[in-house]
Amino acid sequence: MTAVLSYEQAAEVLHQDPITFLSPAAQVKAVQKGISGPDAKKVVLKSHMHRVILEHALGLTSSNLSRVFRRKKLTQSQAEVVLDVVRLWLRAAEVFGTQEKANAWMQSKVPALEGATPAELMRYAQGRRMVDEALDRIATGDFA
Repeated sequence: MTAVLSYEQAAEVLHQDPITFLSPAAQVKAVQKGISGPDAKKVVLKSHMHRVILEHALGLTSSNLSRVFRRKKLTQSQAEVVLDVVRLWLRAAEVFGTQEKANAWMQSKVPALEGATPAELMRYAQGRRMVDEALDRIATGDFA
């Protein structure tokens, strides 16, 4: 079991401000600045996030995600999704304590998400909000 990547470490991998994942304004600036495909790939590898989570989020096949990882710069839309998914994945790893448990939860059907998996919901902004709210409830012990 490896240590969970911190928000600051993930931002460093992406060559962004250390508060990128902690501040909505910093996240907007990061999207405007841009993210390279190789940096996006590196943060996925260093965080130990399963690629399928990002594939769902971007609506891509594995081979198309590989092409995105080779791009000099992601589109702003792709950068926004990548940043949000990485933030949520890091939050899940923080809440569950390990990357393995975060990956398992992301790919499990969750009753609080109407039986969907968090990975499936990552494709939609509202779905990512639902995942964020579910993680907040888990972190505070509110399972009602």
